[in-house]
Amino acid sequence: MDNDYQGLINIERLNLIERTLTDRDKIKLKKKLDRLFNKSSSETKSLLNLFSIFDKPNTTPKNNYTIGDRVLVVVKNQVLLNKAIKDIKKSTVIGFDTEQKPTFKRGEKQKPISIIQIATKSNCYVIQVKHIDNLDSLAKILSDKNVLKVGFGLGNDSKQLELMFGEKPKSLLDLSTYIKKNLLSKNPLGAKNAVSSFLNMKILKSKSSALSNWENRELSTSQVKYAAEDATAPLDVYNNIKTRFKFLKLK
Repeated sequence: MDNDYQGLINIERLNLIERTLTDRDKIKLKKKLDRLFNKSSSETKSLLNLFSIFDKPNTTPKNNYTIGDRVLVVVKNQVLLNKAIKDIKKSTVIGFDTEQKPTFKRGEKQKPISIIQIATKSNCYVIQVKHIDNLDSLAKILSDKNVLKVGFGLGNDSKQLELMFGEKPKSLLDLSTYIKKNLLSKNPLGAKNAVSSFLNMKILKSKSSALSNWENRELSTSQVKYAAEDATAPLDVYNNIKTRFKFLKLK
């Protein structure tokens, strides 16, 4: 049995059951399943397609992921932050992530957040929060329940932002958690797998950039690229899911 509806069931168990059936039973079962899913709604068929993406993720995308036509801005002072916040306020959904200077000693306390990345449809802001004195306007965006912040693996980000601003950010949508919990994905779906499966692109994650010093006043080109894509990728995946699977309530 290799129909689309296999995404609904445990394939290993189905194969085990199939070995116990007579040829006549197999034909009868297949006819019943075909009748059931041929009459299914477009939403059900879309959901089955989504399950197939989870079960058989694309591992051979040809094109590298980029932030696209967005304008990339490194926000390193108050003037640039004020301009960025003015633009970000226009969006109800933003891509979101943070970066911290890594620790290399066992038991060493985590460093505070150095970078907050925010992506909109047309822009991406890499905000160097360590070098900006007044972050009140940024804190208001993060605490605004009417602005959905979309990202991957946001658990630690949320904890660190609470330490930084005194309250947890509101309206965070962790796509990894949502897909695992609500859509019953068998495999973890982080940024790399999600970009591959939904966007048919390969996101290049530089380990040297990930482990670099994010507190530097002047960020390297590779650092900026790494940080920017960590914010734009979840937003692009979110928009792709919303377009292709309109029945899902992503919030």
